[in-house]
Amino acid sequence: MAMSGISLLIALWGLYASCRAQSAAEQAKSLLGQNAAIADLTQATEQIQLLKELHSTQQWQRALDRYTPLRQLVLAARKRHPRLTEEEQMQLQKAVTLIRSMEDEVVEALYESRDPDAPRLFRTLNGIQERLEEARDSLANEYQVGGTA
Repeated sequence: MAMSGISLLIALWGLYASCRAQSAAEQAKSLLGQNAAIADLTQATEQIQLLKELHSTQQWQRALDRYTPLRQLVLAARKRHPRLTEEEQMQLQKAVTLIRSMEDEVVEALYESRDPDAPRLFRTLNGIQERLEEARDSLANEYQVGGTA
């Protein structure tokens, strides 16, 4: 009978250790996703800064090469961190939509042999940059406050 009790304790201890390991693995996965999302959003804000410089110097062809990678970074950040709030998810999706619209506008203007509306594009980029920085800061604050996501 004593052997059964010891076997039961060993089995329970193993189950407890297994659950703790699984929880730690899930926390690590979440934390990695959160860090990757922060990195993506940081890169995206840097890409926006580059786009603003290209727009201000009217380097439209070079700017066209930057829109797709920028959209991809924002989408990656959105996918990598599922704990973004609904509002943050919506803001990131809105940023993706605005980036696509800006790209379409630049393509159309170049096709029609006219300059795109650089001041309007600049204002739009500033708005997108602000949204991305807010999402990035929110994730970073969550990381600092929670320590583990």
